Amino acid sequence: REQAQQALQRLMNGHERFLAGQGTQKKYLCLKTLAEANKTVATVLCCSDSRVSPELVFDQTFGDLFVIRTAGHSISSVALGSIEFAVEQVDSPLLIVMGHEDCRAVDTALNGGKQETPYLRAITADITPSFTEMSKEGDRLTAAVHAHVRRTARLLGEQSPFLSKRMASGDLTVVCSYYRVSTGEFVLL
Repeated sequence: REQAQQALQRLMNGHERFLAGQGTQKKYLCLKTLAEANKTVATVLCCSDSRVSPELVFDQTFGDLFVIRTAGHSISSVALGSIEFAVEQVDSPLLIVMGHEDCRAVDTALNGGKQETPYLRAITADITPSFTEMSKEGDRLTAAVHAHVRRTARLLGEQSPFLSKRMASGDLTVVCSYYRVSTGEFVLL
């Protein structure tokens, strides 16, 4: 847990630099170092939305984050396998599930929007069950995204015995979060 806490603190410090416009984006990289060792700080499951870039939000660079991006941060078998891979092969101690403001995938599911293909329907079918857990207070879409983030985090342990075991032993910490696109602010839920 200490390792995960240190990883989370590193990301929050990077986020503070990002908000202050003082990012430390590295001007050069030692590619040999990257090729020899993967020192991933954290794994991030987030939306594919182009406005959501964990590397920028946390002011991190190559080799720092293992990022899995799907529409509405939905978990398919491939996404779940990618998370397991990050935890097993890269020894990532922290998993951040990050929803975001104005998520169109969640909005589409929430409002019964048009899904013309079976693959688009699969995304909304993954998201819709989250709405039974959403708060009745505040903005409806924000409440829906928050509920989907929490449900996704819970499902990771329910669907993956491997991740469940890592969480129970304290070798993996899962954090629920929300990114405000309009302000650039990252908040823990």
